[in-house]
Amino acid sequence: MAVDQGSLLIVGWALSNHPNDSQEAEPTLAAIPSAIGMPEAAALDAGYAGPATLTACEKRGIEPYIATGRDPHHPSWQQRFAPLSDPPPEEASSQVKMAYKRHRRR
Repeated sequence: MAVDQGSLLIVGWALSNHPNDSQEAEPTLAAIPSAIGMPEAAALDAGYAGPATLTACEKRGIEPYIATGRDPHHPSWQQRFAPLSDPPPEEASSQVKMAYKRHRRR
């Protein structure tokens, strides 16, 4: 399901019988009507992690923000205000790069 985060309205949906969502970004993004337009960014749960999702987003100019695991619900103030780490090296895995991208936006 594609949901507009501002209005919480469903703007597109696709149905499949796949056991996870790693291949579902393409059909879900394709289901968003052109009259609505493509979003600039997409927040996706960890089930969407994978090259197919990155390709589907890149093809449409969408900046993906994909969960890389569970975050604690109540980080301490020290964790919340800790300085950002240096960016990962170029050869880092896509999961490491996504985790860095997500955490620098807090």
